[in-house]
Amino acid sequence: MILSSTIVFFLIIQIVILVIFFFFSIKQKHNTNKIIANCIQSTQFKDIEVIVAAKEDKALLSSCLENVLRCGFTSVKVCLDGSSTEDYEYLKKEFPDVVFFRNENSQGKIKSQIQCITKSDKEFILILDADINLFVSEISGFVSYFKKQKIDFLCPYSVGRSSRHNSILFFLAEADRLLRQRIVRTGRDFFGVSNLSGYCLLANRRKYLDVIDGNAIQDDVIATLNLLEKGYTVKTYPKAVCSELERPTIKTMLFQKTRWTAGNILLLNSYPKLFVKTTFQKAFAFSSSFILWYWALWVDMISMIFSMFCPPVTFVLGLEWVLKYLMLNYVSENKKMYFFNLFYIILWPLFATLCLVMCPFYLRGKINEQKTRR
Repeated sequence: MILSSTIVFFLIIQIVILVIFFFFSIKQKHNTNKIIANCIQSTQFKDIEVIVAAKEDKALLSSCLENVLRCGFTSVKVCLDGSSTEDYEYLKKEFPDVVFFRNENSQGKIKSQIQCITKSDKEFILILDADINLFVSEISGFVSYFKKQKIDFLCPYSVGRSSRHNSILFFLAEADRLLRQRIVRTGRDFFGVSNLSGYCLLANRRKYLDVIDGNAIQDDVIATLNLLEKGYTVKTYPKAVCSELERPTIKTMLFQKTRWTAGNILLLNSYPKLFVKTTFQKAFAFSSSFILWYWALWVDMISMIFSMFCPPVTFVLGLEWVLKYLMLNYVSENKKMYFFNLFYIILWPLFATLCLVMCPFYLRGKINEQKTRR
């Protein structure tokens, strides 16, 4: 009885937080779109340097660089973090206008980025993961909004791409992206506590170096506290500006989400600092990402088990599922997602719980990905 009541309590808390963030995400997106509509698009990127740090294969990085140059960027710096000499020489030959650096031994994503950024003389930087492809038709509006609003850091929406773009796995990942970016991230934006995205970030170069700790995770609590203390602005651009390469198999996606889960669990020790150094409202809004992306899914998994013999849990869990389904459908631009959003709501708690179980293996180095870590 006590356990079922506790589960119902957590479910109700999750529902309240989700509804609040959905409401404010819609309001924030509406306000931002009105400003975007009045922006005069700029095609001048001379004051922006593109920064890429990666150890992915040369084919993937080549695709990224071709895309960046096609968008009109003329200043690009790349740090090959632990890549082979052969790849380094190949890329230098293929892209003579790009400046390359190479770490013989992997230094990690942030240190590799900083290596490029400290050698830049541009006012602004566009930091990209190597699997990013920018949308040529959207990049001008993205840059124009950043400059007109005098924002310090701007993070856009993204969409996924995959060689298996019609698979159930791909659409499940897209549904998860909708929740993370369109609802939670944009909702947090309303409270002024958005974090720095790892995949695509337009930033003031000097201020980025001012808040980033080379030994920390890029979008962690420490960076957020630095942002709040210094009064720097971080905003979400409510349009898809780029595509990210989704993992094509269950195994590779499981490894990726396990890495994310482990990283967020390690950050839990830092969360109390938020409540000490900033307002309760901002601290709670920031903490919502962990609650809605991880904790809520684990609670849903437990609730699914208890719902088989506890009607109150069944009712509240069903209510949460209906509300989440309606919200995801509302923010979905592709009507095909309506079908897969339902699968996501039912299956993702199991997937998230499996990631939690695998975290100890990741933290002990038993799970590896060919990707530069933060």
